[in-house]
Amino acid sequence: MSSFSPSSKSRSGLHIPPRGSGGCKWILPFFGVLSVYSSSAQDCEPDAGCGFSTLAGYGVVQVTASPEFVPIDMIRSPGARAFFLVLSGETYEWSNREADGGVSPFDTELTLFHSPDTNPACYGNDPDGNGAFIGWTAPIYGSVYVGLNKVPCSSDTTDCTVLWRCASCPELPEIRIPYVGSNEVACGTNVRLQDPGGNDYYPNNANGYTVLHVSGSGSIRIGGTHAIENFFDMLTLYAGTTGTGTVLATYTNAGFIDFLGQPGQPISARFRSDANGSMAGFDLQVTYEGQCAEVGITESDQLEWSVHPNPSSGRFTVQCSTPEQIRNIDLLDIQGKVLRTWEPQWHSDATYPISMEDEVAPGCYFLRLQTPHGSRAQRIMLE
Repeated sequence: MSSFSPSSKSRSGLHIPPRGSGGCKWILPFFGVLSVYSSSAQDCEPDAGCGFSTLAGYGVVQVTASPEFVPIDMIRSPGARAFFLVLSGETYEWSNREADGGVSPFDTELTLFHSPDTNPACYGNDPDGNGAFIGWTAPIYGSVYVGLNKVPCSSDTTDCTVLWRCASCPELPEIRIPYVGSNEVACGTNVRLQDPGGNDYYPNNANGYTVLHVSGSGSIRIGGTHAIENFFDMLTLYAGTTGTGTVLATYTNAGFIDFLGQPGQPISARFRSDANGSMAGFDLQVTYEGQCAEVGITESDQLEWSVHPNPSSGRFTVQCSTPEQIRNIDLLDIQGKVLRTWEPQWHSDATYPISMEDEVAPGCYFLRLQTPHGSRAQRIMLE
């Protein structure tokens, strides 16, 4: 793993707009020294492009695990460049083609540099239109600069839109650590975990956490990139479900995360930010390894239940082996927000029919049964 120099709490004097908004915030620069390397797969012209000196920009690192294009506010017109963290083996794309959501009033070109090298390494220009495009696979964990120019290698003050994405990253349900309070992820549910700002820069004075449930032989893997104000903002992983207690790992500054929890050990991921400074935050993949038992019920409780049909169009039946233990049934969205609650009135065959037609949008939800001993959740799909 590469090393990153700590940054001072005093502001750097950079006045840069946050990702995805028209406002401005003080941003701390990112400093790092990473190895020079060449790409193992390219959709661009190698060892060609505009010179580094023709571009202006700051070392404010960008991170993403989005398989969909997201805008880069660091690059708003030709002559600007931005700094990106990339993961080994992932394919990234940068574009300001109209078909990808970009805006390019004239012929543009994109140049990629392997940080800290300032020699062009990858060049893209769309011969069929004004927009430019680069597709590139990172062979190691590292960082790159990407800059936009007006052909031929010139600057301009006209507004443009450049986007980027992790084209090879899986499309996962998105969940944000809340600004305050908590939410939860059911055992075995792979998600894309983000800071409270999502694709934008994170807000000040955040203090919330997400509970990642796991049990049995299942274990939680958390991986991705982060860019957090050094020392003063941080992502902390705690053992258990309370968002406090035994610290498993702490992340600040900018870099890479590859964390694997112990089998059966739930994790609370808490994010705190202070009143000053803001950065890109984090964009992580949470995946489960091993066998995941149902969460929230002690082993001595032999509660067994099922939902059918699943997926459904909004009408389904809950069937439980011990209905007298059920206090209520909750419907939760992917971020853990309770949307509906039912108090069971069981039929003689220990079933409970539920109808939600036209009440909630199609998608992935959780159904949670509350008992005197805790709760147990199951993922359901509404079509």
